[in-house]
Amino acid sequence: MTMQEMAEFYKGGNISSSHLMEIKESYIHMARGGNGNYDGYVGNVRGYYPDKHDAFFQGVCTLMGWEWRP
Repeated sequence: MTMQEMAEFYKGGNISSSHLMEIKESYIHMARGGNGNYDGYVGNVRGYYPDKHDAFFQGVCTLMGWEWRP
């Protein structure tokens, strides 16, 4: 999926608000170079996106209106 497709999917209302908050936290963490850990989850979320670099997560965050810059 492209950044635009991913953002459209997340904006489509197909995901519960609590799950979207977890996704948001993971994407912000990965946009900053991390592995996607967020409060309450310890693991390697980035492992599910082996071909995606920081710029991909930065782009999705920007399209979603999620502030990823520290």
